[in-house]
Amino acid sequence: MKPYVKSSKILEELRLLLRERQCRGELILPGIRELAKEFDASCGTVIKSLNQLRDEGLIYQEKKSTRIRPAAGQAAAAAAGLPLMTGCGSCSNG
Repeated sequence: MKPYVKSSKILEELRLLLRERQCRGELILPGIRELAKEFDASCGTVIKSLNQLRDEGLIYQEKKSTRIRPAAGQAAAAAAGLPLMTGCGSCSNG
């Protein structure tokens, strides 16, 4: 898989992860190494995708963790072309 294709796929998956975590009330993302292992990608590729999400205002760094901005799940869903949720009751576990 070409690097830019993998990066865009990771970005798409991270958008879904933002939405799922926010719905569950989890506002901290896993670490870069954990995400790289999950996506079978280099840390650099994951960082590139995280930087894109940061530039879009969906996440931010606080100390040594990456946090999800409030309402970022909705914005991530819209960017990924997914239907917007009306509340966490529409989550699979809510």
